[in-house]
Amino acid sequence: MIELVIVIVILGVLAPVVATPMIETGIGWRQIASRKNVLQGARLGMDRMVRELRNIQRLANDTPNLSINSTVNCLSFTTGDNRRLTFNLNGNVLESCSACDCGAVAAPNPLAVKVSGFTASCYNAANLAVACNTVATVRRIRLQLSVTENGEAATLDSEVTLRNLIGV
Repeated sequence: MIELVIVIVILGVLAPVVATPMIETGIGWRQIASRKNVLQGARLGMDRMVRELRNIQRLANDTPNLSINSTVNCLSFTTGDNRRLTFNLNGNVLESCSACDCGAVAAPNPLAVKVSGFTASCYNAANLAVACNTVATVRRIRLQLSVTENGEAATLDSEVTLRNLIGV
């Protein structure tokens, strides 16, 4: 009987010492998995935007075919194969729309959900910031996308040099 009591006391002392690291490991694993899911969704949206923006159509006067309606949260442009595309933040959904312009987005497709922020910053050939609707001078676009899910926040940055305007 005494041996049984001694074993119970020893197990009672050792159980918290052994269980605490195991519980902490489980919590850490769930946080990493949640962060991975948040980043994966944001990265897919960012990759698609970058791919499309690299091929902005160049007009005869060596300017990008951006819409003069483009803003910090909405970027509208024409691709090299003559498709009109718009990337627009609508609430917490980053949308892509074909044949739309900023301010007139219809039938959008979601690129990323649970978006807490999206900004597009435009730069000229001298790497000075310009408004995205000053079409004649834009040569590079910086995208920033922030996504929040289950308390996990992720921010992705990407810069796109307009391929059809390199050397102009």
